[in-house]
Amino acid sequence: MNFDLLPENSTRVTLLVWISQRSRECYQLAAKPRERGLQYLENLTLLIESTSGSTSAS
Repeated sequence: MNFDLLPENSTRVTLLVWISQRSRECYQLAAKPRERGLQYLENLTLLIESTSGSTSAS
């Protein structure tokens, strides 16, 4: 989304629309079958672990 093309006063509204669309996507993802959700959480956990790197030394 290119905010440069937007008039000044519509930026906030567009941002709110974008946020609501993202939250709707998250809700739809959460509403998917349990197996799919577990797979997503697994991937998310792996992603978090990989981005945190070797900071978590145990």
